[in-house]
Amino acid sequence: MNFSFYQTLFFKTLGFFLIWLLLSESFDMFHVGMGLVTASGVAWFNTDRSTSRFAIPRLRIIWYFLWLVGRILQSGFHLSVLILHPALP
Repeated sequence: MNFSFYQTLFFKTLGFFLIWLLLSESFDMFHVGMGLVTASGVAWFNTDRSTSRFAIPRLRIIWYFLWLVGRILQSGFHLSVLILHPALP
């Protein structure tokens, strides 16, 4: 079964929207509309298009990962200093 881009997009949007409806507790028109817009955006972003997306070089991914780990460690250290400071009760 060979689906075109729009058929794939439709079925992915429908699937994401049904999952959103199952997990949602709000069924008013605003939230249902926002769920449909969000499901459409996620489905569009995750559907292969004929043009290739931009490629992220591996070096940038490694650099970002190291930066992220450094920021997580820095924030953990900062939080522990705040918690263990003697001025706090």
